[in-house]
Amino acid sequence: MSEKPPDDVPAPPRTSVTQLETPFVGNESLPPDLLAAFNLAAHAVTHARQIVFTTQMFASTGGNESDAEGYARLIADSAQEIWSEYPNHDVMVRVIKELASAAEPGSHFHSASAHESALAFADLVLDRVWWVADPMHYSQFRKSNVVQIDVTKVRDRLWSIAGQLAKRKWPEADEIIQACAREAKKAAARRPPDSVLRGPRGEATIWYHGNRCYSHDGMNMRTVTIEEDDILQAFLAKSTLDRKELEQVCGQRDFARIVGALRTRYTGVFAAAIQKPPGQASGSYSIRVRKVQRSKSQ
Repeated sequence: MSEKPPDDVPAPPRTSVTQLETPFVGNESLPPDLLAAFNLAAHAVTHARQIVFTTQMFASTGGNESDAEGYARLIADSAQEIWSEYPNHDVMVRVIKELASAAEPGSHFHSASAHESALAFADLVLDRVWWVADPMHYSQFRKSNVVQIDVTKVRDRLWSIAGQLAKRKWPEADEIIQACAREAKKAAARRPPDSVLRGPRGEATIWYHGNRCYSHDGMNMRTVTIEEDDILQAFLAKSTLDRKELEQVCGQRDFARIVGALRTRYTGVFAAAIQKPPGQASGSYSIRVRKVQRSKSQ
């Protein structure tokens, strides 16, 4: 007879939905960064819907005490799921401009994008649950996302939670998720194909997206300073310039400092595309800058 495993065996560590290699909902094929953002949004909406639906079911049964524990557990589990992804919200920041640009009119539910609406929906639902179930830690939670809800109080305050969530009409979760899927797919389609991003002979390139936004891969944009933008724009017309030519375009500047900073700032992603004279020596600077070409259909 096999031995019974001990009760104190720790549960395996939770894996964030942003690490999944497939969509949390649906079957869209997306680049990894957009997939992470979509999964974060779909996960948030799914669990927010679970909380709202569970409270509605509980209220519709007249609040049967024999079933209250099960309802409370469903709410607590979904609340913890939403909370656990808060540290991963930075994946949305990396692609938020792309998603907002791809957002459909009328499909972003009072936010810049459907993805932002998804997180706002879940945050508001969790906010209402937390405010009722654990008011002592509520104010701390709003100051620090490290503070976690005391889910043991959900069972005792189930009726109050149901009443609080019933005070407003919530958006249709499926509509938000579908809007997110369309938005992410459109953002992915707007990205130039790999063949466009590769320079001749595989040369490292800085890609210009407009409005002082540049990337090393045609996707992950960084917003540079005004003086950095001035210099990169000069190299957009010609890849190699000496100091005299730079001064004709940009005026008197500390080119060694600015170009040197471009090589080290932004986690060094532009360094491979920048060649500068060694030390304080005079000479020519070479920076390969190209403008991302969008297809006419986009």
